[in-house]
Amino acid sequence: MITSLDRYLLKEIFVPFLVVTIGALLMILANTLIQYSTPIFHKEIPPSAILQLILYSTPPAINLALPISVTISAGLATPRLTRENEI
Repeated sequence: MITSLDRYLLKEIFVPFLVVTIGALLMILANTLIQYSTPIFHKEIPPSAILQLILYSTPPAINLALPISVTISAGLATPRLTRENEI
């Protein structure tokens, strides 16, 4: 059963968690694309293969992005809760 305190904390952490998750995921996938940038720009790799690369690289990238997101969102929420004497 979720208490009102749990709902409040989840609401406080949810938005930074989503923003950081999307940002970290984009950075990790951009790093993957940069590694293959030479063949991509020389048209050696077809666009369907690039989309498959992004698709298959996403689950491992999510595994890297989620711990980063939890840490940063908790780090952003804690000072705000402390500043308003809610902890």
